[in-house]
Amino acid sequence: IDAPVSLKTIPVFVKAGSFIPMADAMANTSRYDSGKLQLHYYADASVKSASGVMYDDDGMDPNALRDGRFEKLDFKAKQSGNRLDIGLSRQGDFPGEPATRSIELVVHNWPSAAKSLRIDGKPQAGARYDAVNRTLHVPLAWRQDALSVSVH
Repeated sequence: IDAPVSLKTIPVFVKAGSFIPMADAMANTSRYDSGKLQLHYYADASVKSASGVMYDDDGMDPNALRDGRFEKLDFKAKQSGNRLDIGLSRQGDFPGEPATRSIELVVHNWPSAAKSLRIDGKPQAGARYDAVNRTLHVPLAWRQDALSVSVH
């Protein structure tokens, strides 16, 4: 790939089917809050299924992994044409973990606004489509062990 690069335009390449969890900008990691995240998914018709994982702990305990005081967040996607199903699941726990995660699911490279949005099988409103950037934004409140999102 030849891509023009300057100090003002540094490209970022992301593999199709990737999940990238992101937090708001912060002055230092003591302000990190995994209770509010953006979960970016890079959709592409060539990727029929994809998965990703995020590890989370309290950020203070150096033995969190060894002692099982962590949470593993799993992300899965299945795409067929203009239908996208995303599943979120979580396992484990740690002291101080967020009871609810406020997540903005951002689906990149999506062709149009959602004709139908279902969260855990129930019809929902609230998805926003950015036609210029071809991104679909879906607000989620993740309280339980698993959550499913279906868009078409």
